[in-house]
Amino acid sequence: MTRRSIVATILATAAILAEASGASSAQPETLRVGTLVEKVACEKDPTQTYTLYLPKAYTPQRQWPLLFVFDPRGRGTMAAEIFKDAAERFGWIIASSDNTRSDGSWEPNRRAILAMWPDALTRHAVDEKRIYAAGFSGGAGVATVVATTTGHVAGIIAAGAPDPGESEKTPSVAWFGAAGRVDFNFLDAKSTDERMRRAGNQRRLEYFEGGHQWLPRAMAMRAAGWLEALAMKDGRRARDPQLAGELRDADLAAGHALEEGSRLTEAYRVYSSVIETLGELTDVSSARARIAALDADPRMANARKEEQRVDREERDRTRQLSRALGELRADDLPMLPTMLSSLRVDALKRDTKTPGYKAESAQRTLEQIFVQASFYVWREFEEKNDYARAALCLEIATAIHPDRPRVWYDLAGDRAALRDQRSALSALERAIETGFTDRARLESDERFASIRQTDEFSRLVARLSFRPLHHSTTRSFAIEQISMKRLKITSPSSD
Repeated sequence: MTRRSIVATILATAAILAEASGASSAQPETLRVGTLVEKVACEKDPTQTYTLYLPKAYTPQRQWPLLFVFDPRGRGTMAAEIFKDAAERFGWIIASSDNTRSDGSWEPNRRAILAMWPDALTRHAVDEKRIYAAGFSGGAGVATVVATTTGHVAGIIAAGAPDPGESEKTPSVAWFGAAGRVDFNFLDAKSTDERMRRAGNQRRLEYFEGGHQWLPRAMAMRAAGWLEALAMKDGRRARDPQLAGELRDADLAAGHALEEGSRLTEAYRVYSSVIETLGELTDVSSARARIAALDADPRMANARKEEQRVDREERDRTRQLSRALGELRADDLPMLPTMLSSLRVDALKRDTKTPGYKAESAQRTLEQIFVQASFYVWREFEEKNDYARAALCLEIATAIHPDRPRVWYDLAGDRAALRDQRSALSALERAIETGFTDRARLESDERFASIRQTDEFSRLVARLSFRPLHHSTTRSFAIEQISMKRLKITSPSSD
């Protein structure tokens, strides 16, 4: 899914979306409030469904803010759960698509938007001045495109979003960015934040413990609260001094926690947002005092310099990464030690053991190598039946994360396709040990034809009958492939 194809397709439907947003008329129906209602079918296209949340106080006699949620794997209910508490507190409707997708054709997203947008706006009593969109990874790209092309989105909550680049139009919306501290899209979030600043948009950027994933519920609450404060500030909702004070106190508590964790630059950004967003709504003298204290603290200047230096080094590594991965296309298949050396995997692993921001930066680069080697570059070779290079990609990935069952499973499949029986069985055993459970998939995978009749293969298959689902591994396995970002891989000889 390219940004160009997204924009080209959605522009053709912008008029329809805009027309739908101007035709809100709540329809009488049985209301289920205060609970997530799954698989709500859209009237125009019943194949398109979404998870709906109406706050407990919902009534069609007044208008309510609406949050569209776009998950890159169509996990509508899971994504809606993240925002449920915030929606209840602030009185928001949630419509979370079950059909949006990333890393593929734009068509599923086009259909989801064209069906869900008018359905949500005509079925429910929506405040059209307070329509918001949230998305994770490629879903954040969907949210941004909807905001850009319709002109009817007031704010975006973007988690783990790839930076579309300077060539794409920047929507005139408030932007709340969030990224895990070891997310491979971490620097993309910083770049987007800077682009929003230059465009004059209201924006806020926060980080959380974790990798490439949705933001935590507590941060979702702060994100929604921030959008509520902006609505009070510009007159789209009535001012509420008590709420403004509560939002301020929550942000101050978050800032203090960051300071205690020696994350001074992050705390500084939170206090600055309090002053900028809530300064007209409540007393922000405490935030001003913390800003003054940090400005006078020599640790603050050192933290800024260190962050800037490490960010430059990380961006340099990202640029070098495409060339290193390009070695996989050399006429002579490189050896695994050569690739690990070119990618500096061992050095990066050592850096993850150092204290502070540098360790997180090293882990982000390792995550970037992992997702490229285990999914994007691997998929290119897999589609060409170039199993030797595909297997090498997965060997690189297992050197970074030896606990991922999908990687070991596909490595086993590629080794079996190469008729390397011993290596294939060894990798398959590791896949089962780390949590692989899909017996039906294994028995039908044509790559395993060369070893399917062996006693050892039968023994491993039999183990799957008795193995319980490994929830934690399965969950990380689903997340590890999600991204719209794709490096341009160059051959070793290219400039």
